[in-house]
Amino acid sequence: MKSLTGILVFILVVPFLATASPLGLAGAYNEFVFGDIDLRSTDSFGGVAAGGNVYFENVSVASKVAPPLATGDLLVGNDLFFDAGSVGFFPDERILYNFYEADFLEIASIEVHGSVLAPRADVLFYNGHIEGNLIARLLAGDSTGVYTGGEARDEYFEGELPYEPVPEPGTIFLAGGGLLLLALVGRCRWVDLSV
Repeated sequence: MKSLTGILVFILVVPFLATASPLGLAGAYNEFVFGDIDLRSTDSFGGVAAGGNVYFENVSVASKVAPPLATGDLLVGNDLFFDAGSVGFFPDERILYNFYEADFLEIASIEVHGSVLAPRADVLFYNGHIEGNLIARLLAGDSTGVYTGGEARDEYFEGELPYEPVPEPGTIFLAGGGLLLLALVGRCRWVDLSV
């Protein structure tokens, strides 16, 4: 039973160790910050990740990354305020701004180069344009009539999203049940009932 447990642990842990760097996930980023980032008029050649809020004004992120990081060139744990600047080195059709948990998003007075994924968000979009897809729950322009609504250009996301297979619960239970059955069979004593 101990050898079966050891084999199972080896099978589950070795793939994770093969991809680990000395700094873990943080090693893939030029700037990896657990809290907030507040920067103006600067450049980060590599990727940026923050666990808190990010305030960028005239900042370029991942301007020299080729190809884009598998985990994303810009990761933000909480709120993002991005006034002027850019993200990524590749053409617009390979950039995805992923606001999958946002419930509100304002896109105003800006050119968005890339696609925006905000399936749960009410999006307020005015005085600017987007060169990519916009996926949202609701979409509205400026209700005051001062600004024009946001313009969507005829460009679409063609990048590749990272694929990480998630084991199905049935697979885990099947493997566990098989190991349990092997353990029980090993402990049973067989009796010859033939006469």
